[in-house]
Parts: sequence; structure tokens; C-alpha cells
Amino acid sequence: MKRLWAMIPLMLAMTLCGPTSAVDPQAEDQGPSLQMDHDIVSEIVFVATFDGVADLNLSCDEGWMCAAESIRDVVRREKITPQVAFHKSIIQDGGLLRDAIRFRGQTRPILFYKADDFHNGGPAKVPNWSATISVWVRCNVDENAKNPDSGAKANVRGGTASILQLTQPKDSGPTLSVELESSELRLMASPHSRITASNAETDQMLVRVKRAPFADGKWHHLCVTVDRVNLPEQEVAPSAGGVVSMFLDGRRMGRATMSSPMTFDHTKAALVIGHRFDGLLDHLWVADRSLSDREIRRVYEKPELFR
Repeated sequence: MKRLWAMIPLMLAMTLCGPTSAVDPQAEDQGPSLQMDHDIVSEIVFVATFDGVADLNLSCDEGWMCAAESIRDVVRREKITPQVAFHKSIIQDGGLLRDAIRFRGQTRPILFYKADDFHNGGPAKVPNWSATISVWVRCNVDENAKNPDSGAKANVRGGTASILQLTQPKDSGPTLSVELESSELRLMASPHSRITASNAETDQMLVRVKRAPFADGKWHHLCVTVDRVNLPEQEVAPSAGGVVSMFLDGRRMGRATMSSPMTFDHTKAALVIGHRFDGLLDHLWVADRSLSDREIRRVYEKPELFR
């Protein structure tokens, strides 16, 4: 499912500029923004627009949405099947830009993409790896939560949900998870590869947003960046853990350093989506580097440029 990378700059230029015309003075002022857009697009290695299908539109490998009955099967790559049936959960014209994928709080099967799909060459453990994961999220909410006069607490249904989870086996890791419980959004690191509720004894809370705005039933942009992964041994100090940040609607919600060094093996890891989540996801993508705050703000303000 590899794509023609050489077409991406051309496609972006056509989208932004339209047909060739005389030079517009205002267009010259947009030069830095055009360059930023090009820089972002050129680093994207994995895209699921969810337009019509759940499989990837851009991938470094097969690009299938896969399913398994347990997280153990996910990390061991056993008893995995392409999840063709889940294409029926695509909601036509229900997304931010076009279609979206619908989740109904299910725990089985576990739906995921193999990390091979965003492995852009090199060894399985890419030295000093960094990445950005971006997705648009819309939650199903209690109707009373939308009414400020009802006195009801805004509450996203489904208990603790994992919107995104970068799952790894125990010999790699840690596993990173973006969890949503009621109106609280958390970015967690865990030594366990299984999907469970947070364990205060073993897990590390990296970023916490106590009152995320998901109860408004609108689309929100969620983004996670990861840095300092697979550092060479000579660069690893006891406190030199991976560095992660979480962004919501173009704003950095927090930045944290993990309590231990982080490794990541693309041939063993997986990106799990929508576990126990009740709502819609749209336009999921992974970039092969950590984007800057300004670039993430640009993605939030101009999502149509990065389809």
C-alpha cells in the first residue's frame, strides 16, 4: 500500500495555490506558511481519513485495520484478522471533513494498525525516534450534559475509554495511552501492554486535563508528540526518559519526561484505537517526527490541508 511520495508536494501545491496564475503580493506573504505546510505533509507516513473504509489511505506497509480478541494477541501478532466488517461503521458525511469511523463503547474486538504501517525504513528500533499522532475526536454525550440549565454534570459515556494507545510488549515499552473518563483526559505511560484502567502503582500520569471540552458534542483535535525514543546507550542517563506532549485544539496541555528510557520496536508495537470509546474519530495520521507547537496549531486551524 505504499504511495507515490513524489506526488505529495504537488498535491499540496495544487490544493493551496490552485491553477498557475500571475503572482499575487498576498501570496508572497504566505510563503512561510506554504513552506510549513510542505514540511508537515512531507513527514506524514500514515493516514486514515476513514472516507469509505477503515483501512489506511497512506501506509509504509499493508495498511489494513486489524482485529484481535486480546492485547496479548496484538503484541504477539497472533490470531489477527483484517477487520473488513468494521468498514460498516463508517458514517458517511458524519466526519469533520467527510466520513468518520463510529465506535460504540465496545471492548472486543480490539481494533488496531500495526506499527509497521508507520515504519519509514531503517532498523526496527529507529535510533532517536520521534513522532506525532494526530486525530479528530467527537464524543457521544448525555443529552442532559448539553443543557446548562439541567444541573447535570457533563459526562462522556462509557467509563474509562482509550482513544489512542501505542501498545508494546513488556520487553519494549512503555505503552502510551490517551484515556478519557467523564470529562477528564489523561496521557498515561504503563509498563503493561494490556488495555486496562490506570494502575496507580505502576503507571505514570504524564499529562492531565481535568475538564476537557468533549461534552459539547463538537469535533476536537487531539495530538500527541513523542521524543527521545531509542536513544543510543551512551546518551541514556537514569533520568533521560522519553519526552511526550499532549495538545488539544492546537494548545499544548502539558509536557512530561517519562520515569525511564523509552524504546519502540515497529515490528512488535501497534496503534490501538477506540477501545471502550463512544463516539467518532476522523482523519488519523502519524508524522515521522515531533511537530512544533506552531505546526500543530496550523494543523488544528487548517485540517483540510492535511487530508
